[in-house]
Amino acid sequence: MSYEFDSDQNRVIDTLASKMGTVGFFLSLAGLAVLFAGLAGLLPALAPVPDLPGQVPPEVGDAVQKWADQVKAADQTRVYYGALAGLVQAMILLAAAMYTRRSATAFRKVVQTAGDDIGHLMRALTALRNVFSLTATLLVLAVLVALGAAGISLYYRYMV
Repeated sequence: MSYEFDSDQNRVIDTLASKMGTVGFFLSLAGLAVLFAGLAGLLPALAPVPDLPGQVPPEVGDAVQKWADQVKAADQTRVYYGALAGLVQAMILLAAAMYTRRSATAFRKVVQTAGDDIGHLMRALTALRNVFSLTATLLVLAVLVALGAAGISLYYRYMV
């Protein structure tokens, strides 16, 4: 014998599924926007750097060109790291969106189908657990990265 939720319980589950679907949709949009921004962030690194005008004396021109090359290399490194960070953020948002939408779909099936409410509920809860597992893992990593960055910053500020 299988359990079926009553109409009041189905209404609560349906509302939850609807809200989760909306959140999943906007997480998808945000993930795609961040993905495109990360890819667009690579464009400046690929653009050619204009040469110095011909009227600059050779001594000054060489020094300025050397400085410009160093600035360009540093800027490209920052651009690549920024783009990489954007791409990682996009993948995280898209993964969270996928799990959220998958959970919403399973919750909807609890309401829309008959005969397997508990099975659909367990699939929904599994997908929901995946969202929170991803979030918890990322929060722990963020704290570790922040502590590492603070440690490196303090080391270079006071030890070097």
